[in-house]
Amino acid sequence: MRRTISNIAFATIAGLIITMPAYAIDFKTHIKSIDGSDIPISATDQSPLTLGKVCEDALIANTLPGDQPNADEKTKRFMLVLKVHANKDPLTAEEVTMIKKVVGMAYGPLVVGRVAELLDPASISTK
Repeated sequence: MRRTISNIAFATIAGLIITMPAYAIDFKTHIKSIDGSDIPISATDQSPLTLGKVCEDALIANTLPGDQPNADEKTKRFMLVLKVHANKDPLTAEEVTMIKKVVGMAYGPLVVGRVAELLDPASISTK
């Protein structure tokens, strides 16, 4: 009986992992400041900062504190940048995790929080 329950539980978990949905995200979404206004890219470029710009810049950054990716990891990041830039294919949970990791190293709390809201709303806790 125990073994049957274990097997059913494992099969259920494995099924969830295999069928986890991909995330359709609009990388053209503007990153907003606390008051809801658009954040400009820079003082000289007043274009609105987008989710795609933030993710792409973080993924291709080469000198993030505490980050020492090997060549394979850099290649994965490059392929993910191309996917983000194309803005048409959904992301996997693993890709969302990778983006959140590098954005967390590259940006401050406002941008990190906004990216988490857009990429993974369930990860934002209001407790």
